[in-house]
Amino acid sequence: MTEDLDMDWIAAQIIERTGVTAYVEQTGGGCATIYVGTLDDEWVPPFMVGPGWFDGPNWTQARGHVDEFCWGDGEGDVAEYSTFDDTPETVVEKIIHMMTELEVK
Repeated sequence: MTEDLDMDWIAAQIIERTGVTAYVEQTGGGCATIYVGTLDDEWVPPFMVGPGWFDGPNWTQARGHVDEFCWGDGEGDVAEYSTFDDTPETVVEKIIHMMTELEVK
């Protein structure tokens, strides 16, 4: 099943299910990335989700697509990618699973 992912919904699910801060950030060139956790001294979050784009005006309605969506630590050392079989719910479950393994706070 191929579908776009609502990144605002994903960020909200991360907050609701884990209590960890999550928000969509415009990261250059019109790209959308979900920043998760507390930023370090160099403004890098411990966990990121994306990439995506904005469908709405003024950097709103962030969307991603399962064929290029991934998540992992903010340094890029650990990453996992979605598959065409993923749904928004399975993507959230996989994100939260990795966050738990990496002890993201």
